[in-house]
Amino acid sequence: MRHGMCFPGCMNKSVLWSAFGAFLALGIGTVFAPPAVAAAPEISYSVEPDNPVARMPFRVTYEVRWDGGPESVGVIPAEPSAVAWGKARLAAATAVADDAGQSIRYTVEYVADRHGEMQIPPLALSYVLEPPLEERPKVVADASEGAAIAPEAKPVEPQSLEAPGFSVTVGRNVHPATVAGGIGAALVVAAGAFVAVRARRRRAARGTAPIGRLAVPALLNLARQHRLDGKFYEYYRELARASTLLAPSVAAKKLREKLEHHAQQVGYGALHPTEDDLEGAARDLDRVLQESKRTEQ
Repeated sequence: MRHGMCFPGCMNKSVLWSAFGAFLALGIGTVFAPPAVAAAPEISYSVEPDNPVARMPFRVTYEVRWDGGPESVGVIPAEPSAVAWGKARLAAATAVADDAGQSIRYTVEYVADRHGEMQIPPLALSYVLEPPLEERPKVVADASEGAAIAPEAKPVEPQSLEAPGFSVTVGRNVHPATVAGGIGAALVVAAGAFVAVRARRRRAARGTAPIGRLAVPALLNLARQHRLDGKFYEYYRELARASTLLAPSVAAKKLREKLEHHAQQVGYGALHPTEDDLEGAARDLDRVLQESKRTEQ
């Protein structure tokens, strides 16, 4: 996942001056680079791995790239901002020279303490555009005095550069034992649903009135409580249980499969349903319930 952008931003006052000096030192070995004033650098970033999970480190690498020699731009790095959802640290800062030009890469390592949508804060940097080598003050040797006198250099004002924030979806860190337990629970629920369906069919064969519909409101109330508590997996599971108590029909079967699918996505696929998704599932169950009532009349 790679994005490119170049935006002005606020200068971060907490800088790594030692790293700054190391990056400026890259220009010492470049002798034959043509003199030119570099354009403003650009920032791009990438996230690795593409699908980070909770409690496992993932890295955001920012690349500051510019045209011209390594001595034409000085980049002042900044410490990453703290995050409320986990930990952040500057893991690496390296200078790179390749066929595409010069660049400096900062790698920020994050560890999320929970799953969900996480906001990566902006990264504020500063840079200075250095004049061509032939325009910089030179040391003039004065043989009569035996001293080297350098003309006063005009100070270079740092300019701000910022990589804007963005969001990253962090998945669940599911232990194999948890997965096995979830599968076992799902099998138990499926077995219970199968037994309930068979019991309802036997009652229908004996000519008795189905009592499954009487249990649906209770399951709906339980599902609504799960929704208020933010337990969306349990919410879909209760709706799926309620759908097994409806009169057998193609619509009821499709609804049950749909609700079971949503439950699996939320429980094991780190899906975050919207309010429309949650309300839509309840409306679908009510619609099929009303259809089954009309069919039995």
